[in-house]
Amino acid sequence: MLEYSPLLGDADLIEVIAAGCAGKALCAIANRARVSEDVADAVVATFDVPAVATLLTNKNASVREATLDKVVENAADVRAWHEPVVMRPELSIRAVRRVAGFVASSLLEKLAQRNDLDRETTRFLTKRLKDRIAESEGEVQEAERQQAKVLDQRMLLDDEALEQAVLSGRHDFVLEALALRAELDPGLVCKIIASASAKAITALAWKAKLSMRTAIQIQSRTAHIPPKKLMNARHGTDYPMSEAEMTKQLAKSF
Repeated sequence: MLEYSPLLGDADLIEVIAAGCAGKALCAIANRARVSEDVADAVVATFDVPAVATLLTNKNASVREATLDKVVENAADVRAWHEPVVMRPELSIRAVRRVAGFVASSLLEKLAQRNDLDRETTRFLTKRLKDRIAESEGEVQEAERQQAKVLDQRMLLDDEALEQAVLSGRHDFVLEALALRAELDPGLVCKIIASASAKAITALAWKAKLSMRTAIQIQSRTAHIPPKKLMNARHGTDYPMSEAEMTKQLAKSF
């Protein structure tokens, strides 16, 4: 009845809410085919999480900008409100900037795509999104670094571990593992991989005391060297260069 009855006016609904309406009953009011700004104010004033989420999702609900600002002020720790808040057309520029500080990257991207924002706000959101992505990548890199260190300490950072990481596309782990095994600076290892030099990468794998089979996998899958340019094994398993040649290749990278 609370959701569908045409006999209930705004005053009736506000009175029901003021009497302590909660749970499914409050959600029913928030989901009515028409919700006025006054009723929306009353729903938001309860700060009932499911009801406010229902209200925000209801496209037929009229929500004042100031009321939406109140939701935003309390939304940081309420994930159920994040997406519906982002999608509300009444969101003020001030609220947009505040929301950008706590929503997930996917929602931050949706915010940046809104066509009702000024250039400055759009630039702000775009920069925030780039920073968030960089932070995320940094967290992943640190996690991979720590895992590589643990395996190295346990004497488990071997050919099998490297090959599995290479095949799984765990680029950061492979770089950290190579740096640990070869006792080289991670920046130098990154430079060698980025060079896409079959000789330099083969020398790096040798320095890391890995098999030639692993060296080929690193060339192919991590450095993305074309098949015709790969440095293959000699006699099936041996490194194709002498130790002196490989030492010289590494020296060129410093």
